[in-house]
Amino acid sequence: MYLLKPVDSYEVVANINALIRRLSNLNAPVDPSPQTWTLNATTFWLIAPSGEQINLTPREVALLKPFAESPLNSVIIAELVTTEKMGGDLYTHHRRIEVALARIRKKIRAKVPTYDVIKSNRSSGYVFGGNIRIQE
Repeated sequence: MYLLKPVDSYEVVANINALIRRLSNLNAPVDPSPQTWTLNATTFWLIAPSGEQINLTPREVALLKPFAESPLNSVIIAELVTTEKMGGDLYTHHRRIEVALARIRKKIRAKVPTYDVIKSNRSSGYVFGGNIRIQE
């Protein structure tokens, strides 16, 4: 944490609270067996470990397939851009992908609010926070 002078005392307190919150998340218990999600490419459903079915569009299924095909459930942005197969530059594709993934996150949260599975991986791509498999 780095703050420039002059610093408001409320900003210092807010930064300390944020640091405490981040450090407390490091000590959170980790589930030893990651939950398995199922991506059904024929019915366009993403099935949560709890059995909830999330209806997806064909484009959203195409964006989630590389996660299931990756051994670490992580995908770099260039891999997702190749799934788009549209004209335009990399920035346009990146923005479209961000919007589509945000829409998928919103659908997941609406059905299963306890799961936050698609996470950004520090400017290199995205990670699916659980096992995901394709069911044809």
